[in-house]
Order: sequence, then structure tokens, then C-alpha cells
Amino acid sequence: MLAVHLIIDAFFFLDVIKNFFTGILDENDKIIMDAKLVRWKYFTHYFFSDLLSSIPFDVFLATNGRENSIIVVIFGFKHGLKMAKLFRLSEVVRVTRASHMFDSVNLIFIRMEEKMNIHIPDGYAKLLRLGFGALLLGHWIGCLNFMLVRLYNFPEDSWVVSAGLRYESVYVQWSWSFFKALAQMVMIGFQTPP
Repeated sequence: MLAVHLIIDAFFFLDVIKNFFTGILDENDKIIMDAKLVRWKYFTHYFFSDLLSSIPFDVFLATNGRENSIIVVIFGFKHGLKMAKLFRLSEVVRVTRASHMFDSVNLIFIRMEEKMNIHIPDGYAKLLRLGFGALLLGHWIGCLNFMLVRLYNFPEDSWVVSAGLRYESVYVQWSWSFFKALAQMVMIGFQTPP
């Protein structure tokens, strides 16, 4: 999976470079191609979060069959690999790119209203954004719950082991994690039976 993560990081880095040369829309939907203004706006808004999300932390965390990764050698403590895996949480910074997506959704609603001559009430648009945001949050919480159990090598009293999910397919593990996260979000409970 290291190669897959590196390819994804390379695409994110190429996206950072592309954003310096892409025009922006002003408040009147006019495209601005002034290079200095485009670069300054990108630099002051999304550049640092985008750059941080494109750093290949997996290279620093890779063990390649050795006992220690680069991070463990630098920090020099025995359980450093488990602590170093927490650096992967920095990939959560990619979440900030979701704000780009919400801006795109707003533009889609505006274009639909203009082209199809229909009016989408603001309440429906807000409800759709809220629903999508809740599902996205459920995905993140589910992945975090499963990651924490996996980080501690699947303890016997964990929900993953009690549900018999340790050796299941990734899809089954994800669907249970997602279900558990949604159950926590709507307060059904933490101890939902398998």
C-alpha cells in the first residue's frame, strides 16, 4: 500500500502546483487570470493545508521489514512506531479540501437554478449539505475507531474482535465501523451488539 499512498500524495502535490496556475472566480462569477492575484489568494487561503496534506508521511513511517522506521530512529524510543503512526492523522488535513467541495456544490446549485429555471430553496440546499457532512463525519469517526483498535493489535475485549471482524474483508470492516460511528452519532450507544 506504500506505493498507492505515494501515488496519491504525488497527485495532491500536483494539485498544489496546478492551483498556482488556475484562474479564480470573483463575486460576479468573472474569471480572474491575473497571476499575482491568483497566487496570492491561493497562498493566503488553502496553500498550507494543501501542502501539508501532500507530504508523504508514509515514507517516514515505512519499516520495510526492519524493526525501526525513520521516525522511531529519530525519536529513539521503543514504542515509537505506535506513536509514529499517529503522524498519519496529519492526513486528516486533507479534510480541509472538503471546503473546496462544498464551494463546488454551491456552484452546482446556482448553475442548476440558472440553466433549468428552477429554484432550490435554501433550506433544501442546507439540508443536503448537512446530510452529506454527517455521512462524511460518520466515515471519519468509523475509520478512526477501527484505526485505534488496529493500532493496539486488536485487543481481545475490543468491539472488532467481539464482532468477529478481524479477518473479514475491508468492506465488511468499513461497513461495521461506519455503522458503529453512526450509532454513536445518533446516541444509540457504544455497545451495539454484533
